[in-house]
Amino acid sequence: MINSIFNQSFKTNTCNHIIIKELHQRLPGGLIGFSANLKDTVKFLHLIRDPRAALNSMINLSWFNSSNLPVVASKLCQATLKDYRFGQAYMKQSKYRMIKYEELCTNLTHNVMALLNFTHLKENSQVNELITKIQQAKNESSNPYDTQKNLISHIFNWRKSINMSVVNTIESHCSELLNNLGYKLVNGNLDFLRNLSIPLH
Repeated sequence: MINSIFNQSFKTNTCNHIIIKELHQRLPGGLIGFSANLKDTVKFLHLIRDPRAALNSMINLSWFNSSNLPVVASKLCQATLKDYRFGQAYMKQSKYRMIKYEELCTNLTHNVMALLNFTHLKENSQVNELITKIQQAKNESSNPYDTQKNLISHIFNWRKSINMSVVNTIESHCSELLNNLGYKLVNGNLDFLRNLSIPLH
């Protein structure tokens, strides 16, 4: 399927730009395997979320049994770190850009404009309207897939409810990734975890 998307006639006849969203769970091999044989002008936006938040969300959505957290955390963080290091070491800055989910959400307008510039896409009224709509959303919906919710509140809510044992397990298996990306470790300090005035990103 991916090879057909990059077929020259498909690109010429269908569109000028192609956007592909890739998840580790759905496309094994990650960015490394995907980029190995590409000859086209491709840019990689590597969106990374704090694994403590990401894995806690997966547990709440019953994507896996919490008893398997050590294995899942280790695999996810190792794969993410592998892709991040590959992007940093072997890709030109004009091809690869990593951005933290937390930074994107807390300064949405600035980061969206920066990403448009990186991808050579033009700002337009639809983009601006969408940014405004997202920033003005007040919905506290419990639906995890709802795109119309209070963004700032949503991205840090996990810190209010996550079990410390879950945090400790994730940090023990993901410390290398967390340290490489500049995330702060909680190290068992519940007050630090719950104090949302202190950013972890």
